[in-house]
Amino acid sequence: MPNKRVLIVEDSSLQRHMLSVICYEAGYQTILVTNGLEALEALDELSFDLIITDLEMPKMDGLQFLRRIAELNINSNIMLISGHSESLLNAAQELANQFGLNIVGTLKKPYIPETFLKTLNEMEAGQPDDKMSSQFMGSFQGMLSCEAVKAGLESGALTSHYQPKVRHNKGVVIGFESLARWTTVDGKTLGPATFIPTAEVNGLINPLTDQIMELSFADLARWTKKGFNLPVSINISPDNLKDVEFPDRVKLLVEKYNVDPASIVLELTESKVLENATDCLEVMSRLRLMHFGLSIDDFGTGYSSLKQLQFIPFTELKLDRSYVAAATHHPTSRTVLETGINLAKSLSLTCIAEGVETKEQAALLSSLGCDRHQGYLYAKPMPRDEVQNWLSKWHNTNNTGNKSHFQTI
Repeated sequence: MPNKRVLIVEDSSLQRHMLSVICYEAGYQTILVTNGLEALEALDELSFDLIITDLEMPKMDGLQFLRRIAELNINSNIMLISGHSESLLNAAQELANQFGLNIVGTLKKPYIPETFLKTLNEMEAGQPDDKMSSQFMGSFQGMLSCEAVKAGLESGALTSHYQPKVRHNKGVVIGFESLARWTTVDGKTLGPATFIPTAEVNGLINPLTDQIMELSFADLARWTKKGFNLPVSINISPDNLKDVEFPDRVKLLVEKYNVDPASIVLELTESKVLENATDCLEVMSRLRLMHFGLSIDDFGTGYSSLKQLQFIPFTELKLDRSYVAAATHHPTSRTVLETGINLAKSLSLTCIAEGVETKEQAALLSSLGCDRHQGYLYAKPMPRDEVQNWLSKWHNTNNTGNKSHFQTI
């Protein structure tokens, strides 16, 4: 018997029937309505695991409906469908994302049952990727309180996991990204979305960043002493760049752990850092003078201009995972991805694609000129104590012959 509930908002009786049959077979109890007003009435009485909504409907269209469920703080997964152009469907998805809704897929009409079933299965099997500012929530829903973050910073709740970066065509590991984690008093591990926003809002982001940098510097120093010479990337908040003393604190960590700043890349999210480029320029320039690398993260999600990219001293550009995920089946996303790769080359920036999850994505990226990848295809973020075993397995599987990258740590 179905044990999940789906709300299908579609004015076409044929489409409603087709969607409901497939959803039922996939284990969903289906509730059918014809427009946004009826959908709101259903949501007033029931909760749903999935909402499938058309964009063009009478009385209340899909876009109006999306705004209303955002205002009502509905947390259901949402799938968008439309017979209009792909560009309108993309615009609706972006609007829903800005509303804070959880969009799990889109379908353009006319579509066949196999296409819808594939999207549904991908949603069921999907796993979130990870960034300091991503949607990753671990096993915990909601953010930690200010008091909990303060207490955790004092008790050592903050830890660092590591995800490798690889040269896909050569099978060589080229570095790791340090990713913040939080250990609760009952032993649960939480992702950054549960504590980073709280830290930023309550003026705790500087001590939090200082701690994650110290953890990462200490690991890098330990690995370097044992011949493990791979760079480490560390996410920092745009708020850190407003603090003119930030470079001085970083310099003290360099001296304390005797690490090479050139082996460290500081990653900043494009959509945030460029909002205050003038205020941040001094801090970023000082970090580059110290020979740290600077990466513009999630590229393509903000509103940067070529002029801004010219005067900000970035050394690396990371392509946003959303374009990587869509590029294999979405021509517009592929074009944006290719433009980002070419832009990085023209500005002499190292280009890395994040969120690589399939061999098809990896092959496409390499064909477009980007073979530096990061994502679940290669490895999930892991505790530091698991890094050595992962490297050994990677070396044995890929037989790179480059043993200097895989010495015991």
